[in-house]
Amino acid sequence: MIEMIPWTAEYPLELDRALRVRLGPLELRVSRRARELRVSSLSDPNQLARAPEVDHVSPEDEPGGASPKLNTWRFGFTEEPSRLRLAPALADRPVIIRPEEPLTLLPGEEVRAYVSSPVWLRLLVGEARRLLLELPSHRPSDTWFGPLDHQGQLCYALATHLSLTWADRLWKPHRAITPVVIVNSAQEPFTVARLRVPVGQLSIYGTPDRRLWTERITLTRRDDAEGEARVTVDGEPPREAEGGELLSPPRAPGGRSFNLRAFEGALFGRSIA
Repeated sequence: MIEMIPWTAEYPLELDRALRVRLGPLELRVSRRARELRVSSLSDPNQLARAPEVDHVSPEDEPGGASPKLNTWRFGFTEEPSRLRLAPALADRPVIIRPEEPLTLLPGEEVRAYVSSPVWLRLLVGEARRLLLELPSHRPSDTWFGPLDHQGQLCYALATHLSLTWADRLWKPHRAITPVVIVNSAQEPFTVARLRVPVGQLSIYGTPDRRLWTERITLTRRDDAEGEARVTVDGEPPREAEGGELLSPPRAPGGRSFNLRAFEGALFGRSIA
Protein backbone atom coordinates (compact mmCIF):
# COMPACT_ATOMS: atom_id res chain seq x y z
CA MET A 1 0.00 0.00 0.00
CA ILE A 2 1.33 3.43 -0.97
CA GLU A 3 1.36 6.00 1.85
CA MET A 4 2.77 9.43 2.52
CA ILE A 5 6.11 9.30 4.32
CA PRO A 6 5.58 9.51 8.10
CA TRP A 7 9.00 10.72 9.18
CA THR A 8 8.78 9.21 12.66
CA ALA A 9 7.91 5.67 11.48
CA GLU A 10 10.13 2.63 11.02
CA TYR A 11 9.73 0.26 8.10
CA PRO A 12 10.32 -3.50 7.99
CA LEU A 13 12.85 -4.73 5.44
CA GLU A 14 11.51 -8.04 4.15
CA LEU A 15 13.56 -10.64 2.29
CA ASP A 16 11.01 -11.00 -0.50
CA ARG A 17 10.01 -7.33 -0.87
CA ALA A 18 11.87 -4.09 -1.54
CA LEU A 19 11.02 -0.81 0.16
CA ARG A 20 10.34 1.85 -2.47
CA VAL A 21 10.64 5.53 -1.51
CA ARG A 22 9.75 8.53 -3.67
CA LEU A 23 10.57 12.09 -2.66
CA GLY A 24 10.28 14.69 -5.40
CA PRO A 25 12.71 13.76 -8.20
CA LEU A 26 14.32 10.99 -6.12
CA GLU A 27 13.13 7.38 -6.31
CA LEU A 28 14.95 4.55 -4.56
CA ARG A 29 14.61 0.91 -3.55
CA VAL A 30 16.06 -0.72 -0.45
CA SER A 31 16.37 -4.52 -0.78
CA ARG A 32 17.33 -6.92 1.98
CA ARG A 33 19.36 -10.04 1.19
CA ALA A 34 21.37 -12.50 3.28
CA ARG A 35 24.00 -10.39 5.11
CA GLU A 36 23.44 -7.55 2.66
CA LEU A 37 21.38 -4.44 1.97
CA ARG A 38 21.21 -3.04 -1.55
CA VAL A 39 20.07 0.49 -2.41
CA SER A 40 19.21 1.58 -5.96
CA SER A 41 18.28 5.14 -6.86
CA LEU A 42 17.19 7.22 -9.81
CA SER A 43 16.54 10.95 -10.17
CA ASP A 44 13.83 12.27 -12.49
CA PRO A 45 13.93 16.10 -12.80
CA ASN A 46 10.39 16.06 -14.21
CA GLN A 47 8.98 14.94 -10.85
CA LEU A 48 9.58 18.08 -8.78
CA ALA A 49 6.00 18.11 -7.47
CA ARG A 50 5.73 14.38 -6.72
CA ALA A 51 4.37 13.68 -3.24
CA PRO A 52 6.63 11.78 -0.81
CA GLU A 53 5.51 8.14 -0.86
CA VAL A 54 6.66 4.81 0.50
CA ASP A 55 5.51 1.25 -0.25
CA HIS A 56 6.81 -2.29 -0.84
CA VAL A 57 7.46 -3.72 -4.31
CA SER A 58 9.15 -6.72 -5.89
CA PRO A 59 12.94 -6.62 -5.34
CA GLU A 60 13.44 -7.28 -9.08
CA ASP A 61 11.50 -4.12 -9.94
CA GLU A 62 14.43 -1.71 -10.07
CA PRO A 63 13.73 2.02 -10.53
CA GLY A 64 14.13 2.99 -14.15
CA GLY A 65 14.82 -0.58 -15.29
CA ALA A 66 18.18 -0.60 -17.09
CA SER A 67 18.47 3.17 -17.09
CA PRO A 68 22.09 4.38 -17.32
CA LYS A 69 21.22 6.94 -14.62
CA LEU A 70 20.57 4.18 -12.07
CA ASN A 71 22.96 4.15 -9.09
CA THR A 72 23.40 1.11 -6.85
CA TRP A 73 25.14 0.63 -3.49
CA ARG A 74 25.75 -2.65 -1.63
CA PHE A 75 26.34 -2.86 2.13
CA GLY A 76 27.57 -5.99 3.90
CA PHE A 77 26.68 -7.00 7.48
CA THR A 78 27.36 -9.82 9.91
CA GLU A 79 23.59 -9.85 10.29
CA GLU A 80 21.64 -7.63 7.94
CA PRO A 81 19.26 -5.07 9.53
CA SER A 82 15.54 -5.74 9.32
CA ARG A 83 14.31 -2.22 10.09
CA LEU A 84 14.77 1.12 8.34
CA ARG A 85 13.94 4.67 9.29
CA LEU A 86 13.83 7.67 6.95
CA ALA A 87 14.89 11.15 8.02
CA PRO A 88 15.17 14.45 6.16
CA ALA A 89 18.33 16.55 6.36
CA LEU A 90 19.36 19.90 4.95
CA ALA A 91 22.12 20.25 2.36
CA ASP A 92 25.72 19.47 3.27
CA ARG A 93 26.89 22.90 2.06
CA PRO A 94 25.47 26.43 2.34
CA VAL A 95 22.78 27.26 -0.20
CA ILE A 96 23.07 30.41 -2.32
CA ILE A 97 19.71 31.88 -3.33
CA ARG A 98 19.74 33.95 -6.51
CA PRO A 99 16.41 35.80 -6.77
CA GLU A 100 14.93 35.91 -10.26
CA GLU A 101 14.60 39.63 -9.64
CA PRO A 102 17.05 41.34 -7.22
CA LEU A 103 15.51 43.01 -4.18
CA THR A 104 16.54 46.48 -2.94
CA LEU A 105 16.05 47.66 0.65
CA LEU A 106 16.16 51.32 1.64
CA PRO A 107 17.92 52.33 4.89
CA GLY A 108 16.01 51.20 7.97
CA GLU A 109 13.77 48.78 6.06
CA GLU A 110 13.29 45.11 6.80
CA VAL A 111 11.38 42.35 5.03
CA ARG A 112 10.35 38.80 5.79
CA ALA A 113 11.02 36.55 2.81
CA TYR A 114 10.56 32.83 2.13
CA VAL A 115 13.07 30.55 0.44
CA SER A 116 13.16 26.79 0.13
CA SER A 117 15.89 24.25 -0.53
CA PRO A 118 15.94 20.53 -1.40
CA VAL A 119 16.33 18.09 1.46
CA TRP A 120 18.63 15.10 1.60
CA LEU A 121 17.07 11.72 2.48
CA ARG A 122 18.84 9.76 5.21
CA LEU A 123 18.52 5.99 5.51
CA LEU A 124 18.98 4.83 9.12
CA VAL A 125 19.16 1.13 9.99
CA GLY A 126 18.89 -1.04 13.06
CA GLU A 127 18.00 -0.17 16.63
CA ALA A 128 21.02 2.14 16.83
CA ARG A 129 19.77 3.99 13.72
CA ARG A 130 23.16 3.93 12.04
CA LEU A 131 23.45 6.04 8.92
CA LEU A 132 23.47 3.77 5.88
CA LEU A 133 23.35 6.41 3.16
CA GLU A 134 22.05 9.87 2.44
CA LEU A 135 20.97 11.11 -0.98
CA PRO A 136 19.76 14.50 -2.22
CA SER A 137 16.14 14.60 -3.31
CA HIS A 138 17.37 17.03 -5.97
CA ARG A 139 21.02 18.04 -6.23
CA PRO A 140 21.47 21.75 -6.95
CA SER A 141 24.30 23.00 -9.13
CA ASP A 142 27.65 24.02 -7.64
CA THR A 143 28.67 27.64 -7.16
CA TRP A 144 31.48 29.58 -5.50
CA PHE A 145 30.62 32.22 -2.92
CA GLY A 146 33.03 34.87 -1.77
CA PRO A 147 36.61 35.72 -2.79
CA LEU A 148 38.55 33.31 -4.99
CA ASP A 149 40.78 32.20 -2.12
CA HIS A 150 40.51 30.36 1.19
CA GLN A 151 37.91 32.87 2.38
CA GLY A 152 35.44 31.73 -0.28
CA GLN A 153 33.42 28.54 -0.13
CA LEU A 154 31.94 25.93 -2.46
CA CYS A 155 28.15 26.07 -2.11
CA TYR A 156 24.97 25.00 -3.87
CA ALA A 157 23.13 27.45 -6.13
CA LEU A 158 19.37 27.91 -6.49
CA ALA A 159 17.68 30.39 -8.80
CA THR A 160 14.29 30.95 -7.23
CA HIS A 161 11.71 33.44 -6.03
CA LEU A 162 12.51 35.54 -2.99
CA SER A 163 8.86 35.80 -2.08
CA LEU A 164 7.79 38.39 0.51
CA THR A 165 4.45 36.69 1.19
CA TRP A 166 3.74 33.07 2.01
CA ALA A 167 1.54 31.12 -0.40
CA ASP A 168 0.87 27.40 -0.82
CA ARG A 169 2.22 27.54 -4.37
CA LEU A 170 5.70 28.08 -2.94
CA TRP A 171 5.70 24.65 -1.30
CA LYS A 172 7.29 21.58 -2.89
CA PRO A 173 7.17 18.21 -1.11
CA HIS A 174 10.94 17.63 -1.31
CA ARG A 175 11.94 21.08 -0.01
CA ALA A 176 12.26 22.66 3.42
CA ILE A 177 11.01 26.23 3.79
CA THR A 178 13.13 28.86 5.55
CA PRO A 179 11.69 32.24 6.59
CA VAL A 180 14.41 34.88 6.22
CA VAL A 181 14.18 38.36 7.75
CA ILE A 182 16.51 40.83 6.01
CA VAL A 183 17.25 44.06 7.90
CA ASN A 184 19.08 47.01 6.36
CA SER A 185 20.69 48.85 9.27
CA ALA A 186 23.08 50.67 6.93
CA GLN A 187 22.77 54.30 5.91
CA GLU A 188 22.50 53.48 2.20
CA PRO A 189 20.17 51.29 0.12
CA PHE A 190 21.53 47.92 -0.86
CA THR A 191 20.42 45.32 -3.38
CA VAL A 192 20.29 41.59 -2.73
CA ALA A 193 21.46 39.73 -5.83
CA ARG A 194 22.71 36.58 -4.09
CA LEU A 195 21.82 35.46 -0.58
CA ARG A 196 23.66 32.84 1.46
CA VAL A 197 21.51 30.62 3.68
CA PRO A 198 23.59 28.78 6.34
CA VAL A 199 21.53 25.59 6.26
CA GLY A 200 24.17 23.71 8.26
CA GLN A 201 23.09 25.66 11.35
CA LEU A 202 19.37 24.96 10.85
CA SER A 203 17.04 22.21 12.03
CA ILE A 204 14.11 20.64 10.20
CA TYR A 205 10.60 20.60 11.69
CA GLY A 206 7.63 18.65 10.39
CA THR A 207 3.99 19.72 10.55
CA PRO A 208 0.83 17.57 10.46
CA ASP A 209 0.31 18.46 6.78
CA ARG A 210 3.74 16.86 6.07
CA ARG A 211 5.46 20.13 5.24
CA LEU A 212 9.06 20.71 6.25
CA TRP A 213 10.24 23.96 7.82
CA THR A 214 13.40 25.35 9.38
CA GLU A 215 13.83 28.01 12.03
CA ARG A 216 13.51 31.63 10.98
CA ILE A 217 16.82 33.39 10.42
CA THR A 218 17.46 37.14 10.61
CA LEU A 219 20.21 38.75 8.53
CA THR A 220 21.12 42.28 9.64
CA ARG A 221 23.18 44.38 7.21
CA ARG A 222 25.45 47.03 8.75
CA ASP A 223 27.44 50.00 7.40
CA ASP A 224 30.82 48.67 8.49
CA ALA A 225 30.74 45.25 6.82
CA GLU A 226 30.33 45.01 3.06
CA GLY A 227 28.51 41.77 2.31
CA GLU A 228 28.57 40.66 5.95
CA ALA A 229 25.53 40.28 8.15
CA ARG A 230 24.75 39.51 11.74
CA VAL A 231 22.90 36.21 11.63
CA THR A 232 20.38 35.25 14.30
CA VAL A 233 18.76 31.81 14.30
CA ASP A 234 15.52 31.37 16.23
CA GLY A 235 15.48 28.44 18.63
CA GLU A 236 12.02 27.21 17.64
CA PRO A 237 9.80 26.52 14.63
CA PRO A 238 8.57 29.60 12.75
CA ARG A 239 5.05 30.88 13.33
CA GLU A 240 3.88 29.15 10.13
CA ALA A 241 4.88 25.80 11.68
CA GLU A 242 3.98 26.47 15.31
CA GLY A 243 4.04 23.22 17.28
CA GLY A 244 6.08 21.48 14.57
CA GLU A 245 7.98 18.33 15.51
CA LEU A 246 11.78 18.35 15.42
CA LEU A 247 12.84 15.84 12.75
CA SER A 248 16.54 16.63 12.28
CA PRO A 249 18.99 18.75 14.31
CA PRO A 250 21.55 20.99 12.58
CA ARG A 251 24.48 19.34 10.80
CA ALA A 252 26.85 21.86 12.40
CA PRO A 253 25.27 22.97 15.67
CA GLY A 254 26.71 26.14 17.13
CA GLY A 255 25.69 29.50 18.47
CA ARG A 256 22.40 31.12 17.61
CA SER A 257 24.06 34.40 16.66
CA PHE A 258 27.15 34.90 14.51
CA ASN A 259 28.65 37.01 11.74
CA LEU A 260 28.64 35.67 8.20
CA ARG A 261 29.25 36.86 4.66
CA ALA A 262 25.61 36.56 3.62
CA PHE A 263 25.23 38.91 0.64
CA GLU A 264 27.07 39.03 -2.65
CA GLY A 265 26.45 41.49 -5.43
CA ALA A 266 24.90 43.70 -2.75
CA LEU A 267 26.54 47.10 -2.98
CA PHE A 268 25.26 50.45 -1.83
CA GLY A 269 22.54 51.50 -4.23
CA ARG A 270 23.37 49.01 -6.99
CA SER A 271 23.85 45.33 -7.67
CA ILE A 272 26.29 43.18 -9.59
CA ALA A 273 24.84 40.37 -11.74
